[in-house]
Amino acid sequence: MIFRLRSILFDLFFYTFTTMYLVFFLPFALWAPRKLIFILFRAWTRICIRMLAIIVGLHYTVRGREHLNATTQNGACIIACKHQSAFDTIFISMYLDDIVIISKGQLASIPFFGYYLKKLGTIFIDRENKASAIRDLVKQSQEAISNNRSLFIFPEGTRAKPGENIPYQRGISLLYRNLNVPVIPVALNTGVFWGRKSMFKRPGMIVIDIQPPIPAGLERDHFMDVLQKTIDTASDNLLNSTAEKRKKKWLKKLAILIIGTSLTIGLAGYFGAKAFLDHTLNKAGINFSTSRIHIGLHTLPTYKLTNVTIKSPAIVESSLAAQSVRLTATGIKKFTLEAKNISIQLYQNIFLTISDLEAYVVPRSENALTFNLPYMHMQNTTIKFGSFSSILPTIEGNYNQNHNDLNFSLNTPRPSPVNLPILLTKGSIALKGNTTKGKIEAQTTFGNSFIDALQQQGTITNTKANELKKALKPIEHERNQDLRQIIIPIEN
Repeated sequence: MIFRLRSILFDLFFYTFTTMYLVFFLPFALWAPRKLIFILFRAWTRICIRMLAIIVGLHYTVRGREHLNATTQNGACIIACKHQSAFDTIFISMYLDDIVIISKGQLASIPFFGYYLKKLGTIFIDRENKASAIRDLVKQSQEAISNNRSLFIFPEGTRAKPGENIPYQRGISLLYRNLNVPVIPVALNTGVFWGRKSMFKRPGMIVIDIQPPIPAGLERDHFMDVLQKTIDTASDNLLNSTAEKRKKKWLKKLAILIIGTSLTIGLAGYFGAKAFLDHTLNKAGINFSTSRIHIGLHTLPTYKLTNVTIKSPAIVESSLAAQSVRLTATGIKKFTLEAKNISIQLYQNIFLTISDLEAYVVPRSENALTFNLPYMHMQNTTIKFGSFSSILPTIEGNYNQNHNDLNFSLNTPRPSPVNLPILLTKGSIALKGNTTKGKIEAQTTFGNSFIDALQQQGTITNTKANELKKALKPIEHERNQDLRQIIIPIEN
């Protein structure tokens, strides 16, 4: 579509500029000699070719110029050129100071333009009267050659489609036989970019390929065979080369399109997935300041959260906060969970601070917000109960969630620190809306002073304190023989 608009713009320039150019220099052309008219023609050609490159993006290059230079230095010659577009008729003026173009007679009747062609000494062929046209062609050509002016002719007699090889007219063989000068074959691929019956021009690179000259004196049929094979073969090679370049260019554009489309889909998928997951996590009560999803070409997705806060509606006044959470896919529906600097509040009295957490996560298909943690590893965990606290270097265990039922068990290294206030070892909780039901077995290791402190804080009643003291059982410990141990079932 763009090249069509550029072609229309060039045509507007071409016809407007050509008309103004011809009218402006017409008074000068009335008395100017032929050589000055040729200079005007060459200037017009340069401007048109330059604007063709600027507006349409259609450039050209000439190969084998040395064949033309070497031949014309020794005298005049015949230049036989493949004809595929209007471009073919004007480029030759750029490379020869004086040349006679053999053209069809209809061009002579074009206002202004026909007058300039006549002043240039153009030989017009009358196609209506072929016999007299051939005699005039030979006569005028002999005059031009005698004045050391080379001839420029299209041996096919008309424009051909790219790849179309039509028989050559006998006019070229008559000129070759009667003028006794070498013939320079010229191949080109102009029709690929500027069709013979199309007003549209495509951007690209026109190649003009000047072949080595065919010497004078060959037998007529042999000359025609060599000339046509030389021009047509070279032109076909140019077409194949152009087609290959177009194929590579098309493949390059296709690759760019595929990469661009993939990047667009990837970015859309990334931000779409991120927005969906962020919304889902927010809806589930998980709030965070920033998030990021990483999806590599050969890696599974990673979801990262920063400054995470989770508030549980099922456990009153309970919350979880973490500086960062990383969820990385390790397989189909399997993830590795890593969290840093976690703070957990359970009810009003129990606080856990975990520096590092690692766990394997298996999301359940029944509920996207339901997870199983077959393995969990915590380091440097601080458990606080009231004003009492204890630091556990490592806790390993498992945490299983089955729909609304939470089943857990934790195992800690033995012996436990002497000041451990409470340690959950196993239990289950059923979450029903905003209510909690379940059973927890807690094993504690402490002395009577700890129970007295809880009683003074009002955490437990006097009756409960006495029950706890009676339930204490002596245990052996290398640092303190006065410790007691108890397993307390807690019903909720």
